[in-house]
Parts: sequence; C-alpha cells; structure tokens
Amino acid sequence: MRPSLVNRSVIALSSLLALACAGFAWVVEHPPRAAPEPPPASVSASLPGERIYQARCARCHDFAESAGPLTDAGDPQQARAELLAFLARHRKSDPAENAAIVEYLEAAVAGQTNAATQVDRAR
Repeated sequence: MRPSLVNRSVIALSSLLALACAGFAWVVEHPPRAAPEPPPASVSASLPGERIYQARCARCHDFAESAGPLTDAGDPQQARAELLAFLARHRKSDPAENAAIVEYLEAAVAGQTNAATQVDRAR
C-alpha cells in the first residue's frame, strides 16, 4: 500500500472513532425519557430533597435502585454514610443537597416500611 492511502485510512478511521465516542457521550448524558417509578404516596411532597432528587437522580435511577442501600443495610447510619459518599463522587453537587436527597430517601423508605407494616397488621 502506498503511504498516502494508509494515512488517509488512519485519518478516516480515527475520525469515525471520535464521532462514535461523541455520540456515545451524548446518548449517555441524554437518555431516553422513561416514566419514572413514583415514590411511595405516604412521603410528603414538601420535602426539599424530593425536588432535588427529581431534578438530579430520577431521570436515570428509579426509586427502588436509589433507596436500595437504605433498605438492604442492617445499620442505618452506615447505609446513610455510604449513600452520602456515593452521591459525593457520583455528581458534583453541594453536600447540603446530597444530605437533603438522603433525608428524602430515608423518609420514603420509612413510609414504605410503615405502609407494609400496616398492611401486614390488617391481614
């Protein structure tokens, strides 16, 4: 092969790879809109963390996935610390906003637990 043909091929393939990388980054940052799973009805809509959660988290994560560490862990303080550490490295956001998100998730999980307990007692 002639060197000019090889150079053109390398430039074309690297351009194609750069376009594919840019397209992938755009798709990851702008996922298709899916109907998010609503949080439990017993959680008050007045919690400031709910608004932050809806703006920052709900478009990519459903509620069960977000609250999973709080429901699976045995020690609530450790689960809270792990969730705060995850939020701190997941997105660049204010620690106060991260704390509000965790408080909202804790209130929602507590609401689910109370609702499940009441259903069990009714049986």
